[in-house]
Amino acid sequence: MSGDSGFDERFSSLTSVFQPIVDLRSGLVVAHEALTRWPAFPDTSPERIFEIARDLGVAEELDRACIAAATTAATQVSPFDQPPRTLFVNVEAEAMSSEHSSTSTRRLGELLRAGGPRIRPVAEFAERSLLTDPARLLRSADQLRRSGIIIALDDVGADPDSMVVLPLLSPEVIKLDRSLLDDDLSGDRLTTLLAVLAYASRFDVALIAEGIETERQKDKAIAWGAAYGQGFHLGRPAPLDASPTAFFPVQPRPSVQTSLADILDERATDATSISLLAELSEHLLDFALTTTETLTIVIAFRDPHLCPAEMARTLQQLAGKHPYVKALDAPRELFTATDGVRHAELVQPSERIGAIAVIGQRFYCALVARPLDTEDTTSPLSQWMYYFAVDPAEVCDAAHTLIVHSRSPNRPPP
Repeated sequence: MSGDSGFDERFSSLTSVFQPIVDLRSGLVVAHEALTRWPAFPDTSPERIFEIARDLGVAEELDRACIAAATTAATQVSPFDQPPRTLFVNVEAEAMSSEHSSTSTRRLGELLRAGGPRIRPVAEFAERSLLTDPARLLRSADQLRRSGIIIALDDVGADPDSMVVLPLLSPEVIKLDRSLLDDDLSGDRLTTLLAVLAYASRFDVALIAEGIETERQKDKAIAWGAAYGQGFHLGRPAPLDASPTAFFPVQPRPSVQTSLADILDERATDATSISLLAELSEHLLDFALTTTETLTIVIAFRDPHLCPAEMARTLQQLAGKHPYVKALDAPRELFTATDGVRHAELVQPSERIGAIAVIGQRFYCALVARPLDTEDTTSPLSQWMYYFAVDPAEVCDAAHTLIVHSRSPNRPPP
């Protein structure tokens, strides 16, 4: 490892312990979460260790070392004649190289699958990674799912803003932040918890309640609808033994691989003028400006001239109100580095499409369109083929596709 050699020697000497994840009704252990410990730093939290690693420029290397140690230790005590053991492994999304994310994710998948048929890996990302670089995270999750790896999201509910991006990742497993089991739940916390529960029910997500330290907290987790739990009351982190575990009934979701052009060809049934579609888009943005609901807003411009200065100002207003506003293929000169709008280029596998997707906790809407005559897109009467969706799955597919096919200017394509 690079950096200070004295620190690195102790830094790389790590061990793995494993905390059980339990079926709250039967009491059976269904999985384990791998946790890393550093004997040379017994009083230093893993979060602090990774902060230091980032400062040294070795966070990705450390992350891979932790994963390798965990899968090796779990494989060694998982006999071939037993059902595969489900293993949750923490992945530092921020440590994944943004410049070579596809290669980085492939290597990550190889490490997670190193246990072969004896291990069912679950890649566990922290909730904070949702808003850091969603495009990179969604691409990585798709790639991991294609190799059979389940996606879990940790600490959900700690940051209410992350809820608006949650449907785009569509994790198979949600781990509820331990604060949601507190006796004194504030109004904001309760609102977030109810939104998480509604999301999990709608999208068939397995819920794990973290931080269960008493029988009362276990009962509360069951009452809220969590099927599984984790915490000192249910089992402390310890070395893993060969005891078999019960089956954890979760499978990876299919990754979203359809291009916007394919989605449009499949769903579009009508054509209308660009002036009418622009009016519909303005209605959606007006709603986003006035609603009290927190939203994700992604808008892609078929041609830069379709984003005038007034539209850019509206997007800047929205970015001051909502945590994730992304403008694709808009004129770069209309935005600044501090206005909150995430400006990016759209890299589509086929022809360019115009689209807007608006996602909240209760509200889902998408409009996707393409000109029938690609030579005539400036006239307000030019006809565009389009589809309008309010179905949550369809809207999330459109927004997901827009985000994974975007890149920041001056970066290589995904």
